[in-house]
Amino acid sequence: MDSLILFWTQVILLVSTGSGILGQSPGDVRLVDGSSTLEGRVEVYYDNLWGTICNRGWDSTDSDVVCRQLGFQVSLSSPSFGPGIPTQRIWLADVQCESSDRRLNECVTDGQWGQTSTCPHNNDVGVRCSGRV
Repeated sequence: MDSLILFWTQVILLVSTGSGILGQSPGDVRLVDGSSTLEGRVEVYYDNLWGTICNRGWDSTDSDVVCRQLGFQVSLSSPSFGPGIPTQRIWLADVQCESSDRRLNECVTDGQWGQTSTCPHNNDVGVRCSGRV
């Protein structure tokens, strides 16, 4: 019985830490460190790692795309939810989405993934979305 409990505990930990068991794809997004599922620091999945996004060039259209991608309505604001983990990658900066974009990886950026050396984690993007679509 103990081995069965240990097995299910490990499965739950794998799923809750986003280790790929749920099949993340490059460009998937999530919100972390908010007080509800509607808000948090934006993290994007790329190269098998979750990373943050620099707020340089970020606007409400970019926030709207993140909210829509997560199945929410438009964004209400883009507050700060604190910096990401210092060793975590900052994947994107200078994101420019169009209102027709459905996923963050459809948006134009000013550089390549991970090329954001001049942007510290205290500039990580956060969003607050309105309810489910």
